Amino acid sequence: MKPFKLEQIWIRLQNYLPADMEEFVVDAFDECFQYSIPRYWDHVIAEVISIMHWRNIQHKEPIKIKQVKSKFGSLRFYVQGYNDDYLYGAIAMAEIECSKICPHCGAYNKQKLRTGRYNTKCVECPL
Repeated sequence: MKPFKLEQIWIRLQNYLPADMEEFVVDAFDECFQYSIPRYWDHVIAEVISIMHWRNIQHKEPIKIKQVKSKFGSLRFYVQGYNDDYLYGAIAMAEIECSKICPHCGAYNKQKLRTGRYNTKCVECPL
């Protein structure tokens, strides 16, 4: 990923993460080739990053984030690194949580409508 993209990712996540995690975030996203999710999901991604950081401290094995995207109104989060059921469980919970957040207005737990092949919005969304 290009350096300006790494900076943009950190700018989006820095509101939800402590400043001392910047180096970890930049290193984890270094090989990421796609980060295209709604801003309303950033706080959920930050929680997953916090768990990844904690697991990295425990296991001392690098984790690389390969792709973070929205598909069918839900989060898709792909990593490469050690096989850790705890981390994969956290990613699965993040995917469920993001599916409850409208990607257009940020409304939580509202019924969703499919607006296209890959997009959704909540029924109350003005878009």
